[in-house]
Amino acid sequence: MSVLLAIVACTTVQLPGGGKLAFLADGPHAEIAVKATPDGWTAEVKGDATNCVCEVRGERPDGLYFGNGWYVKKPGRFSVDCNGHRNGTRFDGFDRTNGSSLVMASKLPINELYVEPEEGCFGIRTVEPTVFTVVAGGKGAFECAIRFRDKYLTEKAAAGVKAKAGRFCVDAWNGKYGQHADFIEEAATKYGLKNDVLFYSHNWQRWGYDYKLPDVWPPNPRFGTKADMYRCLTTAGKHGWGFGLHLNTSDFYDDSEVFTFDNVARNSNGKPQKAWYNAFIKAQSYRMLPDYAPVSMRSVMKEMNDDGFKPDTMFVDVIGSFPAHPYWDKDGKRHPSSAAVKHLCEVFDVIRDEQTKASGRQAYTSSEAAADFMVGHLDGGDCQFMVLGKKAGEYRWMRIAEAEKIVKVPWFDAVWHSRFSLHGAGYSIRFEGGRGEDCHGIDSDDYFSVELMTGHALMTDAYSRDVKDVSSQTVRDFNTLRVMRQVVRSYWLAQHIVREIALDDIASVEFAGGNPERQIIVWKGGMRICVNRGREDWRIDGVVLPQYGFLARSGKTGAEAMIARFGGQVAECSSYRDGKKLVRYVNPRSFGTAKLLPYTPKADVSFSAGGKLSVSLAFEPYTPQVSHASRIPYTLSLWLVRPKNTENNNTLPDDLLGTFDSVLNIQPETFDFRLPPKANGEYDVLVSVKPAGLAQETNFDETKRLKLLGTPSFFKRYHLGRVNVGKKTFTPFVQEDMSLWPRLFAPEEPVDFGWIKTREAFRLITESGRPDEKTLLPDAGQ
Repeated sequence: MSVLLAIVACTTVQLPGGGKLAFLADGPHAEIAVKATPDGWTAEVKGDATNCVCEVRGERPDGLYFGNGWYVKKPGRFSVDCNGHRNGTRFDGFDRTNGSSLVMASKLPINELYVEPEEGCFGIRTVEPTVFTVVAGGKGAFECAIRFRDKYLTEKAAAGVKAKAGRFCVDAWNGKYGQHADFIEEAATKYGLKNDVLFYSHNWQRWGYDYKLPDVWPPNPRFGTKADMYRCLTTAGKHGWGFGLHLNTSDFYDDSEVFTFDNVARNSNGKPQKAWYNAFIKAQSYRMLPDYAPVSMRSVMKEMNDDGFKPDTMFVDVIGSFPAHPYWDKDGKRHPSSAAVKHLCEVFDVIRDEQTKASGRQAYTSSEAAADFMVGHLDGGDCQFMVLGKKAGEYRWMRIAEAEKIVKVPWFDAVWHSRFSLHGAGYSIRFEGGRGEDCHGIDSDDYFSVELMTGHALMTDAYSRDVKDVSSQTVRDFNTLRVMRQVVRSYWLAQHIVREIALDDIASVEFAGGNPERQIIVWKGGMRICVNRGREDWRIDGVVLPQYGFLARSGKTGAEAMIARFGGQVAECSSYRDGKKLVRYVNPRSFGTAKLLPYTPKADVSFSAGGKLSVSLAFEPYTPQVSHASRIPYTLSLWLVRPKNTENNNTLPDDLLGTFDSVLNIQPETFDFRLPPKANGEYDVLVSVKPAGLAQETNFDETKRLKLLGTPSFFKRYHLGRVNVGKKTFTPFVQEDMSLWPRLFAPEEPVDFGWIKTREAFRLITESGRPDEKTLLPDAGQ
């Protein structure tokens, strides 16, 4: 928490079991009106308050709950602002050491959630007057959150939530319009994906992605004709899909036809606020003035609609995740954060209202990393469920000083699920957080279990691995074979579960046996979902759940879905009734989930005389499938790379130590390399492998590189360890997911699902008096 300069209003109340709850506000005319409620307290802060605080004094929390759903056991020092990538909720939960729990909430967005163990306090803060609500209880933070939802929330769902809720999102970042239209047609007619899917095309804008914004219309001809894009819309409409485009009315480029610094937000010093920097085309954008954003969006939508393109959904980048901070205009006038909220929310109202009129259907909106202060205006968006850890790393945008345990939980959805429709658990590379796509990407059990844990609509990002292609305006084909398998598999496994709870509310969240890694989520309509986030198997309701396994069963309809252990194999299946039809799906994972070389690179690195690095490199084969060295020569490249933690710094220059041809040796082979000039500090040592004889590519070019069994960094380069040049030390990389690796390979024997023993992955529809209808899961084309 920031140091308080002038406390002029302070009210404290005694908490049950000891400790004090304090409400504070700065400002010569600040006032705080505290009222006791049957569940706790409310505190209305009025006047000129600029630093409004709700905090507990005299203790440190035993547990912390916040954002999309992070639970931290015994948190250390921590501070996080209001941001959909980090803390997109206005309510936060705390377990106290005496066994009781609290939920603290704010009417306005929270500008800081903090834990200060040494000072013995924790709480929330806003930068202008708000209403704080505190709910206390002895049955856990989730029980407090649900009472807060049922008794104190006044926000209603926006008009498009019902139309969006439960829709499977296909998030396409590459490909051409015609490929998208063909994909929608095939998915609907061949695999039965109708009525509850939406398709967003992200890379289509007139001048290219994130360039010359907000000048986006007409569509970029590099991705096909305007007729092709219109065919996407008509094809989607024919099959009940939603189809929409990626818009951005926050990042404002100075080469746009409508750019003027008059419509750029300023900092307190009067300087324009810089926004996204597109490093690949060296284009700097500025933060659009929130007052102007709805005007800009209305102009964009009118241009589309007047040209005959009338979608019923749109995805708006950035705004959902945008911190609601005060801003200044060109005249130096300060606008409070509540004004930013008002104008940014208006953007979504403009889109929904304009498109509902234009399309003749109820339109709905989505945004990136959507935060809950948009409820009532925004219909939902993608959930960017980032990694929270004690160390920095790739796409780890927040850290906590210390924690006994960090577990993902359904915190956001315990309150907002029926009023705000989130989909997915984030873009794959963000969700992975440097842990690798095979065990933690958008197709992984880790990702699926979070979607089912939260009850979110399912999502695929169509194998977009990074921002390089779209930001550099590279046209990459839509890999229909891979995406089709990805989408159909997800849909058959769990879409019927998601659809049933799309507009339901969570009734309770239980940590089985007090273990937060074993969660039982019960929904008001009768759905019960058990999720194992821990490493040890969990037997529950007659099913064995491995790490990241889940079991979803409806007490109302009998529908079920699971990723579970069948004998020694982790596999997946589902079933439900559609009228008189019984629909069943089984997937023994006969294709495996990854096409890779089953070798794990390992190295020891030392410093030798003359400024050289000596790398002893070996490749450990995976057993029992492989027990010998590869006899095929490959081209190996070793890299020295600055540690990365954002999506922007994947453009930093990386140092190629050297390239050589070799088999994948089991026994270590030593190579000496000269350190780059002026090398200093820490570097990650990475290795990449490609077929022998290919020309050397840049650090960004991964198209010819081969997948290994290990943990990759950007662009299919695998971690060996970290060197510190100054200290001349090397720390080998520790593989944390070896227990998950067996899932990446096809089973040696058929899997017994009880009603069938099979190696095939398929959906079977049976109905009395009719022939069975069997459809194989599409091949991934690997």
